[in-house]
Amino acid sequence: MCGCISDKESNFESKNNKKIEMKARKIQRVQSSIFRLLIVGAGQSGKSTIVKQCKNLYTKGWSKKEFIKNRTPICSNVIESIQTLIEIKDKLGYEFSNSKNTKHSKEIQELGNYSKITEKIALKIKTLWNDPAIQKAYQKRNKFQLVDSAEYFLNKVEDISKEDYIPTVEDTLNLRITTTGINETSFTYSDQKYCLIDVGGQRNERKKWLHCFENVTSIIYVASLSAYDQVLAEEITVNRMAESLMLFSDIINSRWFNKIPAILFLNKYDLFEKKLKHSKLKKTFPDYDGGKDVDEGKVYIKNQFLSKNKENTKEIYTHYTTAIDPDNFQKVFESVNEILLKKSIKSIGWV
Repeated sequence: MCGCISDKESNFESKNNKKIEMKARKIQRVQSSIFRLLIVGAGQSGKSTIVKQCKNLYTKGWSKKEFIKNRTPICSNVIESIQTLIEIKDKLGYEFSNSKNTKHSKEIQELGNYSKITEKIALKIKTLWNDPAIQKAYQKRNKFQLVDSAEYFLNKVEDISKEDYIPTVEDTLNLRITTTGINETSFTYSDQKYCLIDVGGQRNERKKWLHCFENVTSIIYVASLSAYDQVLAEEITVNRMAESLMLFSDIINSRWFNKIPAILFLNKYDLFEKKLKHSKLKKTFPDYDGGKDVDEGKVYIKNQFLSKNKENTKEIYTHYTTAIDPDNFQKVFESVNEILLKKSIKSIGWV
């Protein structure tokens, strides 16, 4: 009798071991495949920053040579930012407090976008940036085209002008370069291989997207939370968030997207927190009644996006992100990885 019980236990253990082995093989099969993530969204939503953060966190990052190569576009960001602010100041009729800045502004406006920033030029830019007229113009930036990192780089213009300046990781993450075409970045996260496909967000780039939908594991749609009071670079009469909502609707309800998991990144949460204190969300969305409450605001915007989903059975996973913050992004990507693993394992019959 004891022998029979022992045999039954042995058979049960053997079957259980086989099940575990089968599950392990399925997990290995998933991990041996590459998760291809298509990252889409309207222009200046932060898609490329997300890709750069993945490169920073999950690869060897950038070489010294690559960092040095970024000096020129960083200088371009600085010059473009201060020139834009001078133009805004002139359009709004603000007068310089420092009379020297009238001359400085003319000199700066004559610089080419890729001019080198010497220490002498940096001092003039710093003086302009600190002038109350430019600061007042900066407060009106949502009505004009100014990169989100303008304040970051203008505050460190003296460092940027030094001969031995080498851009940091933070500088590289804040650097704004318009994405054109289709760019792929590969890395491994928690034994899982990934390939991020980043495509241009401006209107003229979107026609290149469609064929990218084929054979992707998931789509990540990136929307800027702070875009609710901004206008498009391509058409200044169009609100950026309205454009992003329309684009999200087009993509989420596309026939290309029927069976692909959807992840929504509501990005630039840090900027949204600051902006909501002085810029009313109600101006863009008249039915919003949450005032300056950040939690009310972010949930309202999330629901605006989710309401565009016409297929009730389609689940959209939403995350609030600050792509330039590595701690925030690591937590978000850990969650994304778990979602995709579960979906993939389910598709091969484990769950």
